[in-house]
Amino acid sequence: MRKVNGRFVGQIKTTMFGKLSLKKDGTIATAEVAAKNLQTPLQMARRITWSNIIANYRVLKEPLREGWENIPQGQSLFNQFISVNARTAPYALTRDDFKAGACIVAPYQITRGSIDPIKVDVSAGVPMAKTNIAVGNLTIDDQTTIAQFAEAIVTNNADWEYGDKLTYISMVQYVKSGVPKVSVSYAAITLLEDSELTLSDEVSLQGLKNVGGVLGHDKPAPVGGFCWIHSRHDADNNLHLSNQFVIANNDDMIARYTTVDARLAAALSYGANFRNLVVLEPADERIKEAYRYFGIKFSDAQGVTKVTPVDISLTGLTYHDKFIFDGDSAVMLDTAVADKIVLSGSNFSALDASSTKVVIDGVEITGATLKDNALTVTLPASLNGKNLQHLVLTDGKISTTLDLTE
Repeated sequence: MRKVNGRFVGQIKTTMFGKLSLKKDGTIATAEVAAKNLQTPLQMARRITWSNIIANYRVLKEPLREGWENIPQGQSLFNQFISVNARTAPYALTRDDFKAGACIVAPYQITRGSIDPIKVDVSAGVPMAKTNIAVGNLTIDDQTTIAQFAEAIVTNNADWEYGDKLTYISMVQYVKSGVPKVSVSYAAITLLEDSELTLSDEVSLQGLKNVGGVLGHDKPAPVGGFCWIHSRHDADNNLHLSNQFVIANNDDMIARYTTVDARLAAALSYGANFRNLVVLEPADERIKEAYRYFGIKFSDAQGVTKVTPVDISLTGLTYHDKFIFDGDSAVMLDTAVADKIVLSGSNFSALDASSTKVVIDGVEITGATLKDNALTVTLPASLNGKNLQHLVLTDGKISTTLDLTE
């Protein structure tokens, strides 16, 4: 791992995304790759899908520090956020957009837990959404105290208790220099029974007004998105929270970045080579070629065959209870203290289990165990005292790598 401007910088490389750098300050960098054949339909689709998910994680990172319950060992909040939202429709950002900090508010899942979700009613229109959190006849204004607010919620909702936390997140979509951006603010209120602090002195009241006896918006929310979250810590300080998704309120922006043309532009910006993209007429031929790159099946009559390539990705590893990805220090292996690493990524089930091996600095390791899309590898004593600089995960047919440089 080399030091640049006082910070350690490294790279994670995968066959799907090329070299993807997630820096400590939350920024993302990419670089050209030497590997071949990186423009398969699945690779292009995933690269495009991940860009906006990473962009949303970047802007939501602060309010979601406690956004996931029971993260599996060897995984991280970043890995969980990407994995659970990778199945959503792609919001197609070009490579230049992504490098410029582009972000589209999308209906991503941003928390996962065991508390019942807060239900949201949008029957009066998304900007005027309201929740199922009853507050009785409490007037919520600049004079309302936290104790009054807490009492109204606890006495009117059987699943809320004193000490619980209510978080409201606001995501405002805007455009700067032609690039879509998102500004995030949030209010987190712990329901304290005896707090005489004024609610409005602590947080903004947006999304926290009494609307017909429940919490919601008393005026239209800004274009973008929003979310309410219920969380608590139990007697053992274990986190519990509600499953919540962003309520998106930016239809025009979503429509613009989910079209076939937007996907084409994004794929081309990452180096896709569409053989038939040469002033084609009629337009449907161009669309069919684009869809073929995304693995979408057309009928036999249209003469397009479904493409089903297999690929895996590696987002990082956990060693000695520390998650390692780009921006972290190089890993010194001490097998006497910790003799296992856990690899995090996606589609590991595509590997042939009988042939799967991990190669660390030339040492081949077999017998990896797969659980919840995480691979656990036992390190041989021969690696004790060595730096982990290069790791390959392969079954002889498909592979992915992780590189850390000093």
